[in-house]
Amino acid sequence: GERARPSRGQFQQLTGHPLFVPDTLASLELAAAMGPHCPLLVTVGVGDGNPASQVAALGKAGIGIELGGLSHWLTRDAHAIGEALCSYILNVMRHYGMIDGTPEYADRWSIGHLKPVNSPTTGIWLGEPDLDLLVPVPKGTPLGTLYSLHGEKLADATAPSGGIVAGLRARPQTHEGQTLAFFVVIDEERRDLVGEAHLSKTAKP
Repeated sequence: GERARPSRGQFQQLTGHPLFVPDTLASLELAAAMGPHCPLLVTVGVGDGNPASQVAALGKAGIGIELGGLSHWLTRDAHAIGEALCSYILNVMRHYGMIDGTPEYADRWSIGHLKPVNSPTTGIWLGEPDLDLLVPVPKGTPLGTLYSLHGEKLADATAPSGGIVAGLRARPQTHEGQTLAFFVVIDEERRDLVGEAHLSKTAKP
């Protein structure tokens, strides 16, 4: 299949919502069927402690989706998320031949693994104000800072390698070892998922 491990300069800038995908053909097919706005696929194990992995362990297609945290459900973002989910579901239904219409797919998919950035100490967490999510960043990019209750800087968090920041911690209060950022290291970019996953109108998720 057509696959390549890209250099940092080759990473695509991403939009939409990241998907957590077990490494099975059925799950890859379902992820591809979500449409052009879900090009970031984060691999997870089959049978791991999450719903998508458990579904995959049963031989079915399973995926998880990152919607940006609970705070996004409290504002007008909730309506945008609802509209996005509706478009993804309709595209999946078109793909599997459940409704009429032509499904759309991403031109390419960035596939990687999750590398959490954990807090080295207990303190107050403030994310980097100029950091954009789902944009490729180099190693050492500032992600945020931990402060004491008196405003003393305790530690900085930076990107552990080149990759993509999929999400940042929303709560300021932070204990040592808690996750500050969900960082995705891109392992490959693929343009052939649709063909390689043996996509068909007859298979059902």
